[in-house]
Amino acid sequence: MNLSITFTAVMLAVAASKCFAQQPHPDSQPLWRFAEQLKGIIGAAPDSLNGIIKTPVTRINPDFADRLTARSFTLAGGPGINDIEIRMAYGHPQQIAIVTFDVVNTCIEVSEAKRQFPGLKLMWVPRGESVNETFSWVAPIDKNGNGIGLGFAQSEPSCLKNIAIRDFSSEMSAANRRVRE
Repeated sequence: MNLSITFTAVMLAVAASKCFAQQPHPDSQPLWRFAEQLKGIIGAAPDSLNGIIKTPVTRINPDFADRLTARSFTLAGGPGINDIEIRMAYGHPQQIAIVTFDVVNTCIEVSEAKRQFPGLKLMWVPRGESVNETFSWVAPIDKNGNGIGLGFAQSEPSCLKNIAIRDFSSEMSAANRRVRE
Protein backbone atom coordinates (compact mmCIF):
# COMPACT_ATOMS: atom_id res chain seq x y z
CA MET A 1 0.00 0.00 0.00
CA ASN A 2 2.81 2.42 0.92
CA LEU A 3 4.63 1.66 -2.35
CA SER A 4 1.43 2.32 -4.29
CA ILE A 5 0.98 5.75 -2.67
CA THR A 6 4.63 6.64 -3.31
CA PHE A 7 4.36 5.57 -6.96
CA THR A 8 1.15 7.60 -7.42
CA ALA A 9 2.76 10.68 -5.83
CA VAL A 10 5.80 10.37 -8.10
CA MET A 11 3.61 10.01 -11.20
CA LEU A 12 1.56 13.07 -10.24
CA ALA A 13 4.75 15.08 -9.69
CA VAL A 14 6.10 14.04 -13.10
CA ALA A 15 2.80 14.90 -14.80
CA ALA A 16 2.66 18.28 -13.05
CA SER A 17 6.25 19.10 -14.00
CA LYS A 18 5.50 18.28 -17.65
CA CYS A 19 2.49 20.61 -17.59
CA PHE A 20 4.57 23.42 -16.15
CA ALA A 21 7.49 22.67 -18.47
CA GLN A 22 5.26 23.21 -21.51
CA GLN A 23 4.73 26.87 -20.60
CA PRO A 24 7.19 29.20 -22.36
CA HIS A 25 9.58 31.06 -20.10
CA PRO A 26 8.21 34.61 -19.70
CA ASP A 27 11.54 36.16 -20.74
CA SER A 28 12.04 34.03 -23.82
CA GLN A 29 9.79 35.58 -26.47
CA PRO A 30 11.33 39.10 -26.38
CA LEU A 31 14.77 37.46 -26.48
CA TRP A 32 13.93 35.25 -29.49
CA ARG A 33 12.47 38.26 -31.36
CA PHE A 34 15.63 40.27 -30.63
CA ALA A 35 17.88 37.43 -31.82
CA GLU A 36 15.84 36.96 -35.03
CA GLN A 37 16.05 40.70 -35.75
CA LEU A 38 19.83 40.59 -35.35
CA LYS A 39 20.08 37.50 -37.57
CA GLY A 40 18.35 39.52 -40.29
CA ILE A 41 21.10 42.16 -40.32
CA ILE A 42 24.13 39.86 -40.71
CA GLY A 43 25.89 41.14 -43.84
CA ALA A 44 24.23 44.57 -43.57
CA ALA A 45 25.74 47.95 -42.67
CA PRO A 46 26.19 48.92 -39.00
CA ASP A 47 23.47 51.57 -39.22
CA SER A 48 20.96 48.73 -39.60
CA LEU A 49 21.43 48.18 -35.84
CA ASN A 50 19.51 51.41 -35.18
CA GLY A 51 16.15 50.55 -33.71
CA ILE A 52 17.21 47.00 -32.81
CA ILE A 53 19.84 47.78 -30.17
CA LYS A 54 18.36 50.43 -27.89
CA THR A 55 21.63 51.99 -26.73
CA PRO A 56 24.24 53.82 -28.81
CA VAL A 57 26.65 51.62 -30.76
CA THR A 58 30.28 52.72 -30.42
CA ARG A 59 33.73 51.41 -31.34
CA ILE A 60 35.40 49.17 -28.78
CA ASN A 61 38.72 50.79 -29.71
CA PRO A 62 38.52 54.26 -31.29
CA ASP A 63 41.41 53.37 -33.62
CA PHE A 64 39.67 50.38 -35.22
CA ALA A 65 36.30 50.26 -36.95
CA ASP A 66 35.95 46.47 -37.08
CA ARG A 67 34.55 45.93 -33.57
CA LEU A 68 31.62 47.74 -32.05
CA THR A 69 29.80 47.52 -28.71
CA ALA A 70 26.77 48.95 -26.93
CA ARG A 71 25.91 49.57 -23.29
CA SER A 72 23.92 46.92 -21.44
CA PHE A 73 20.13 47.16 -21.53
CA THR A 74 17.02 45.18 -20.70
CA LEU A 75 14.62 43.98 -23.37
CA ALA A 76 11.03 45.12 -22.79
CA GLY A 77 9.40 42.21 -21.00
CA GLY A 78 12.58 40.18 -21.25
CA PRO A 79 16.07 39.56 -19.88
CA GLY A 80 19.09 41.81 -19.63
CA ILE A 81 21.57 42.02 -22.51
CA ASN A 82 25.24 42.54 -21.55
CA ASP A 83 28.65 42.51 -23.23
CA ILE A 84 27.36 43.16 -26.74
CA GLU A 85 30.02 42.84 -29.42
CA ILE A 86 29.47 43.47 -33.11
CA ARG A 87 32.26 42.37 -35.46
CA MET A 88 32.58 43.57 -39.01
CA ALA A 89 33.46 41.19 -41.84
CA TYR A 90 37.18 40.84 -42.52
CA GLY A 91 38.04 43.18 -45.37
CA HIS A 92 34.50 44.59 -45.42
CA PRO A 93 34.24 47.10 -42.56
CA GLN A 94 30.69 48.05 -43.53
CA GLN A 95 29.25 44.53 -43.22
CA ILE A 96 28.22 43.01 -39.90
CA ALA A 97 29.64 39.49 -39.59
CA ILE A 98 29.00 38.48 -35.98
CA VAL A 99 26.88 39.74 -33.10
CA THR A 100 27.44 38.27 -29.63
CA PHE A 101 25.98 39.09 -26.25
CA ASP A 102 25.38 37.68 -22.78
CA VAL A 103 21.90 36.99 -21.44
CA VAL A 104 21.46 37.96 -17.77
CA ASN A 105 18.80 38.07 -15.06
CA THR A 106 16.93 35.01 -16.27
CA CYS A 107 17.27 31.24 -16.58
CA ILE A 108 16.12 29.98 -19.95
CA GLU A 109 16.88 26.26 -20.24
CA VAL A 110 17.66 24.14 -23.31
CA SER A 111 14.14 22.67 -23.31
CA GLU A 112 12.72 26.16 -23.92
CA ALA A 113 15.16 26.77 -26.78
CA LYS A 114 14.22 23.41 -28.34
CA ARG A 115 10.54 24.40 -28.30
CA GLN A 116 11.39 27.69 -30.02
CA PHE A 117 13.85 26.21 -32.51
CA PRO A 118 12.86 22.69 -33.59
CA GLY A 119 15.95 21.13 -35.11
CA LEU A 120 18.34 22.73 -32.61
CA LYS A 121 21.72 20.96 -32.96
CA LEU A 122 24.40 20.45 -30.33
CA MET A 123 27.66 21.78 -31.81
CA TRP A 124 30.09 22.03 -28.90
CA VAL A 125 30.48 20.20 -25.59
CA PRO A 126 32.66 21.54 -22.74
CA ARG A 127 35.99 19.82 -22.43
CA GLY A 128 36.49 20.66 -18.76
CA GLU A 129 39.18 23.27 -19.39
CA SER A 130 37.31 26.13 -17.72
CA VAL A 131 34.36 26.63 -15.39
CA ASN A 132 32.98 29.15 -17.89
CA GLU A 133 32.65 26.72 -20.80
CA THR A 134 29.26 26.26 -22.42
CA PHE A 135 27.31 23.67 -24.33
CA SER A 136 26.73 25.34 -27.70
CA TRP A 137 23.60 24.69 -29.70
CA VAL A 138 22.76 26.13 -33.13
CA ALA A 139 19.26 26.81 -34.42
CA PRO A 140 18.52 25.89 -38.04
CA ILE A 141 20.26 28.29 -40.41
CA ASP A 142 18.49 30.49 -42.97
CA LYS A 143 19.03 30.53 -46.75
CA ASN A 144 22.09 32.77 -46.27
CA GLY A 145 23.71 30.39 -43.77
CA ASN A 146 23.01 32.71 -40.83
CA GLY A 147 22.01 31.17 -37.55
CA ILE A 148 21.56 31.74 -33.87
CA GLY A 149 24.05 29.99 -31.59
CA LEU A 150 23.01 29.46 -27.99
CA GLY A 151 25.55 28.90 -25.21
CA PHE A 152 24.29 27.13 -22.08
CA ALA A 153 26.38 27.11 -18.92
CA GLN A 154 27.72 23.71 -17.94
CA SER A 155 26.66 24.40 -14.35
CA GLU A 156 23.30 23.45 -12.85
CA PRO A 157 20.83 24.64 -13.77
CA SER A 158 22.06 24.89 -17.31
CA CYS A 159 20.79 28.36 -18.17
CA LEU A 160 21.25 30.27 -21.41
CA LYS A 161 24.42 32.29 -20.94
CA ASN A 162 25.19 33.86 -24.33
CA ILE A 163 24.08 34.12 -27.93
CA ALA A 164 26.18 34.38 -31.09
CA ILE A 165 24.54 35.29 -34.38
CA ARG A 166 26.57 34.70 -37.54
CA ASP A 167 27.09 32.55 -40.62
CA PHE A 168 27.12 28.95 -39.37
CA SER A 169 26.89 27.29 -42.81
CA SER A 170 30.37 25.73 -42.77
CA GLU A 171 29.91 24.24 -39.28
CA MET A 172 26.42 22.95 -40.11
CA SER A 173 27.68 21.35 -43.34
CA ALA A 174 30.48 19.63 -41.46
CA ALA A 175 28.06 18.42 -38.78
CA ASN A 176 25.69 17.05 -41.42
CA ARG A 177 28.58 15.21 -43.11
CA ARG A 178 29.57 13.62 -39.78
CA VAL A 179 25.99 12.45 -39.19
CA ARG A 180 25.82 10.78 -42.64
CA GLU A 181 29.17 8.98 -42.20
